[in-house]
Amino acid sequence: MADNVTDAEIQPAAARQRLRGKKPKLSNPQHKELRRMYDIDEYPNSNLAEMFSISRPTVCRRLSRKLVA
Repeated sequence: MADNVTDAEIQPAAARQRLRGKKPKLSNPQHKELRRMYDIDEYPNSNLAEMFSISRPTVCRRLSRKLVA
């Protein structure tokens, strides 16, 4: 059974903080740039989504969240 993961395999990964689920679509610098571009009110969400290669709902979700330090 190669699919079974033991506690001995999980603990080192947890110690390295590798068990975090899906990676974010945007890094913090990209999020800051997305917020800056949105705040100048020159780009619609659909254009921002295309520029950052993410979906329009992802743009809306990211803009509704505070930036994580």
